[in-house]
Amino acid sequence: MKILFIGNSATYFNDMPTAIFAPMCEAAGYDVEVTAITKGGYCLAGHVDQNDPVGKLVHTALRETKYDYVIMQDYVHTTVPADYYTSVRTLTRMVRENGAIPILYSVIPPLEAAEGTYGKDFGYGQNEKSFAYKSDSASRAIAAELGIGVAHAGLAVFHLMETHPELNLHHSDKRHPGVLGSFVIASTIFATVFDHDPTKVDFIGSTDAETAAILKEAARKYTFDLPEIPPEYDMGTSVGVGEVSKEEK
Repeated sequence: MKILFIGNSATYFNDMPTAIFAPMCEAAGYDVEVTAITKGGYCLAGHVDQNDPVGKLVHTALRETKYDYVIMQDYVHTTVPADYYTSVRTLTRMVRENGAIPILYSVIPPLEAAEGTYGKDFGYGQNEKSFAYKSDSASRAIAAELGIGVAHAGLAVFHLMETHPELNLHHSDKRHPGVLGSFVIASTIFATVFDHDPTKVDFIGSTDAETAAILKEAARKYTFDLPEIPPEYDMGTSVGVGEVSKEEK
């Protein structure tokens, strides 16, 4: 089974696709070949642009290699959702033309203490909870429009931030996932792709069994017992927001 990851540093930190996701798949009995096309700071708009160097790699990969699943990860969905929706529509069409199944992965919230553009309110008037829910809501909206799946990794990590504050889920920059955060991301994507309870998989990665059990339970919960988005964070429908290509019209 060939699985392609498309995204940025939220995907490649801790070598998540090949160092955590692939071994988890193998531990569960799935024979997978995992590759990734990622670039720091990139939005999916760059990945679908044939004139962009990274976009050329994506177009070539989807043209020359048959994949079973393509995991798609964008930057921050809630700032300009129209751009996110437009890019997801285009990439979903490309992935389906390849014959693969597209899966969105919703990113984890940075910590409020992060510096720079992610400062106290992330520069967007959001706190951690708002970021997590609005980002996931945007993913749910475009996924419902297109009929594709979502790995709700951002909500799974935020749930752990609230319930297990003792866990260090972020990198030292407070923006990117730490090793434990990447473990949750990989577990959530695994559960979404294979419809397989990660708590039933004998895989702990580089952590201990007790911690791995907590992380995998969060991934299970936010895959199979997904809560509704609170109304105050609901981004609404994606239909009619952003551009639709001629092919999709």
